[in-house]
Amino acid sequence: MRILGSSKPCATGNRLSVTFKAHPNTTTQLTDLRKNLNDKSRFRQYVEKLLGNEQQMGSVLDTISSNEEEHRLATVTGWSTVNIANCAGVSNSSIFLALKWVLMPIRVEMFNFKRSGPEDNMARGQFLVDNLLSANRLKRLQQEVAVLYTCQKIEVSVTTGLPMSVMNAEISERFSTAVRAALNARYEPAIRTLDLSRFHASPELGKHFCPLHVVNMLESVLVLSSHVFPQMAGIVLANNYLCSLKAFDGICDKFVSLERLDISANRIKDLGELKYLEKLKITTLYVAGNGVDKLKLSDIRKVLPQLQTVHGCAHCDVKLEVVKNLPMFQRLQDGGTKGTQFCNRFIGSFYNCFDEPEKRSQLENYYNDQAMFSLSVPVQLDYVYAYKLYNRNQKRHQSSFAYNAKLQVGRAALLLALSRLPQMQTDHQSAGLDIHVFNTNLRIFTLTGYLKENTSDGWEPRQFQRTFVLRLLNSPGWLITNDMLCITSIKSGEKEHIKFQPNTDKSVDKTIHPTAEVFKELVNKPKPRRKAPPSVELEPLNQAVQNISLSVAKMDLRPDEKFYDMPPLVAVGPLVTTAVDLLDQEIENTLISDEDTFDLVIDEDVLFGDDDL
Repeated sequence: MRILGSSKPCATGNRLSVTFKAHPNTTTQLTDLRKNLNDKSRFRQYVEKLLGNEQQMGSVLDTISSNEEEHRLATVTGWSTVNIANCAGVSNSSIFLALKWVLMPIRVEMFNFKRSGPEDNMARGQFLVDNLLSANRLKRLQQEVAVLYTCQKIEVSVTTGLPMSVMNAEISERFSTAVRAALNARYEPAIRTLDLSRFHASPELGKHFCPLHVVNMLESVLVLSSHVFPQMAGIVLANNYLCSLKAFDGICDKFVSLERLDISANRIKDLGELKYLEKLKITTLYVAGNGVDKLKLSDIRKVLPQLQTVHGCAHCDVKLEVVKNLPMFQRLQDGGTKGTQFCNRFIGSFYNCFDEPEKRSQLENYYNDQAMFSLSVPVQLDYVYAYKLYNRNQKRHQSSFAYNAKLQVGRAALLLALSRLPQMQTDHQSAGLDIHVFNTNLRIFTLTGYLKENTSDGWEPRQFQRTFVLRLLNSPGWLITNDMLCITSIKSGEKEHIKFQPNTDKSVDKTIHPTAEVFKELVNKPKPRRKAPPSVELEPLNQAVQNISLSVAKMDLRPDEKFYDMPPLVAVGPLVTTAVDLLDQEIENTLISDEDTFDLVIDEDVLFGDDDL
């Protein structure tokens, strides 16, 4: 749509000015509008007619703003105190709505909200936020916070940290009652675990503010929980911005049944803080997201020798389990000795860079300018950010638009995708090599084998298959034009550390695995044949084609591949098979051709300047 200003006359019926001039009360309505806007006597009424009341508007903003799952995520990244002024005569709901508006799409959570007294008509206020994202945004937008329905400006100032009144708050009887209610709501009797993650956000606390990173607060909550749940076996303290574990000093004897402690996503940096836990009988500790997670596991065990399992330690020196007799993949050559030597040299050089994340940028010289990269992984591995971002597995419910968008085209996009993949160690020397095409202009080969992937729990075993397509296109050497990588988990059960030790027995072909036996049985099983009508005589070729079509067995999904275990990319309705994809059709219908464009011309005499308001 183009909006043009013009002072020339135009045809009747196509001009906005004609509509204005034809209305008998246009001048009166404009005068009435200017008058009410100038004296603001009916300003709130106009705004409410446009936006609705505060409650409706607040619910709309809550829906738009993000509300991510907070458990075990580091959403508490720092406490800040926010002071507001010039809000005399403004209700709390109006202040909340104004803050929701300026912070959108960040979800607003204000803790320990207070207003001044009648001495200044409640002109001042104070509240706390638990993340730096909200605090920094308020710092930048402090001059833009205004009440939506009156345009009254609110002064905002942000200070890092908590006020001393909070740090030195006394534990009252009413406070203990509210904490007890929150503890009861967060206890899981089936596993005897108390979840105190982001405890200050518990709705049961009401007007009572309880940040657990304050030592005396954490100590009071722990003592009370030991009385309420004496058989408690696990405590989750994740995501509370804990800087010290001193609260456990002197009260460890109260947790006689405690076996598991989760302190992940906090601020525990010093190894000495773990000494406060030495009298606990815990056997499992979660430390991911703290400074201590970068320490060696042996150093943590020296402080806490009772530990059997430590999760989230970056330098995990757990003894690796040696998995023997992994099946060795058969090498199928189609290019002779020359083809095998070429592929082996390429594979060794390629994975020398690929297995080191800091060297992956050097792979730029391996790919063509318009090279394509395709990644397919099972849904069970979607917890890895890069896999979720680029996974093109067709067993997932996703539109063709989303599926095609995940195909990385071009060297820049391809290298960015490779840089986001986790660190890997590929056992390419023992991998199977299948050379499909090997000639002077085109070389296609597939590598099938095992790799180890670096995760938060250590090195995880994976099985992979990767197909490379190389061409000789106006360059002195071969360049990759297609890179197709498929990664699967060796087993979906309990994760184990694995060290590769392929089977060195040359008689690999004699070993028949259970899956091979099943396949052999299916092949040898007599296949039903459709009898032709007596009056129709089938040609030998048609008979052969019909027999092949009848021999195709139905594919059964494994238990871990059922569709209800695969969360969709977006909410979708029932799966309907149509000739045209519904999403593609909807996008196409929204496109406007050049014939649909039109001009909206407005006369200068219906425009009014700032002095008219």
